[in-house]
Amino acid sequence: AAIGVLSSDALWRRWRWRALEAVLHLRHGLVVVRESLVPYRRIQQIDVERGPIERMLELSTLVLRTAAATTDAKLPGIPAAHAAGLREVLLARAGIDDAV
Repeated sequence: AAIGVLSSDALWRRWRWRALEAVLHLRHGLVVVRESLVPYRRIQQIDVERGPIERMLELSTLVLRTAAATTDAKLPGIPAAHAAGLREVLLARAGIDDAV
């Protein structure tokens, strides 16, 4: 159990992202490092998800939906207090209003 907790913690700590001028740069992985660039213009929707463990830790995951399912992205480990604000910033960069 301890190895599982330590490995999941190490994987979570390996998530990096940067909001650049035209794209969101994502990098994650420990052994296999994956990098992707998500152009803001491709973002169609951003959801905030909070599972039971995330709620306990007061964290959220932002799920970015794009025009192609293969380019959907996640930003895990966002403090819950900042998730809605970050979502609004990214929606503004994508040129999407939050009308329901």
